[in-house]
Amino acid sequence: MRLNLSSQIVLNKVPLAYYKPKTTVEYSEISRMEKIHTDIFASSMEGAAHVADQIEKEIKAAQHEGKYYVMALGTGLSLTPIYKELQKRCEAKQLSFRNVVAFNAYEYYPIAKESSLKSINQLKERFLDHIDIDPQNIFTLDGSVAQDASQPSEPVGNHPRPEGSDGSTRQPKRRDCRGGRNQDEVQRIHRARETHRRQDAPTGEHQNQGSLQLL
Repeated sequence: MRLNLSSQIVLNKVPLAYYKPKTTVEYSEISRMEKIHTDIFASSMEGAAHVADQIEKEIKAAQHEGKYYVMALGTGLSLTPIYKELQKRCEAKQLSFRNVVAFNAYEYYPIAKESSLKSINQLKERFLDHIDIDPQNIFTLDGSVAQDASQPSEPVGNHPRPEGSDGSTRQPKRRDCRGGRNQDEVQRIHRARETHRRQDAPTGEHQNQGSLQLL
């Protein structure tokens, strides 16, 4: 029995109807078990063109409304075909990035400012330097900040407690989720209810029933 068949499952051997149905009814039949909408394409370039279409549509909609369009960019290799497709459309004057604000999604730390391995340098080389985005609209984390400078000046939670009007240090009240009461108030109420039940309960069987209700 052959068990390594996963490498044999390729789209050029799968009928188109199984991953790109022609009608809504056919699509609902093959996707009824999906929790997330999924589009399948025969090639990465076809999928990249589809994603670029959606990005272009939203950028132009923001331009029409006089707004900025915000993008969070990563450096994964799977994004390269999308970047190339968007770059091609920008060079053809089909799409402009003048209203786009770009954020580098992550950065290595610690890393030297001049390092070619920085995520932002990779983004510029592969995408940002080839489109008409305003350099002032590109934002990234600084991976060259010294570790000492990135630490708080004093330990978290070591702040002095606020003083009362008489100069005494106020203790924070413990809060409970029930009605915003603190825990001391809740305990006093429980003790009062317990005392009241014991005084009202006669004896014997009824007293046992009261105990069960309390639990």
